[in-house]
Amino acid sequence: MRVGGSRFSDYALCHLLPNHPGTAESLHNELGRHTFEWVNVDELVELIPRWLPHAVGRPSCLLELIRFLRQLSIETQLSDGLAWLEALCLSRSDRQLASYPPMDEWLVEIKPEADARGAGGDWLSLVDRLVYTGNRTLAAFSR
Repeated sequence: MRVGGSRFSDYALCHLLPNHPGTAESLHNELGRHTFEWVNVDELVELIPRWLPHAVGRPSCLLELIRFLRQLSIETQLSDGLAWLEALCLSRSDRQLASYPPMDEWLVEIKPEADARGAGGDWLSLVDRLVYTGNRTLAAFSR
């Protein structure tokens, strides 16, 4: 891994989102204590828009964003998460991420909630754009 290189940037950016609550587990096990939830993800929501421009088009960051989204309430996943995903995957034509299995799975999983909570149009708009840019997995859900 070269410092200053693209790989290091990807590594550093994707690890800014604390998604692995078990990372301190071995230390706590050594001390005979239980792990604890040290991150309140709801407090980090307001920081994501500042992180996104640097994470655009980076698959490792997309994976961490999906992991982060899964920890949030469904309301936040729908109100903010869809827009974040669109920004990360589609905001730059030279760095588009049209398909990524964890993203595709998450989108399919939240579709019923999006429809039930009035966010179905936003969900479908994002899926249509992903399909247009090459996502074949979500094509069955597109218009």
